[in-house]
Amino acid sequence: MADWAVIMAGGVGKRFWPMSLQRKPKQFLALSGGASLLEECYQRLLRYYDEKRILIAASAEHRESFVELLPNFPLEQVLWEPVGRNTAACIAWASESIRRKDPEAIIGV
Repeated sequence: MADWAVIMAGGVGKRFWPMSLQRKPKQFLALSGGASLLEECYQRLLRYYDEKRILIAASAEHRESFVELLPNFPLEQVLWEPVGRNTAACIAWASESIRRKDPEAIIGV
């Protein structure tokens, strides 16, 4: 198992239109009833990882929505993407951020 988990929650979910919109992308939608996709993913990871070993990449544009959904998540563990640059850039940034804290880390995305 990986030492660190990364949740990528910065996209706008274009392929999920019309449910996913710029102002409320898919990570903030509750598709299975109660919690949003972001909340569900985070709760699943907490079964296996200490909160200090979870990093979330999220759009700076949706900071308020993020904080509303995960009010107790440590904001120093959020990478606020100023602009979307797709999956590879997100993984590279997250990997480098974790490498600086834990050079031998194995990362799950």
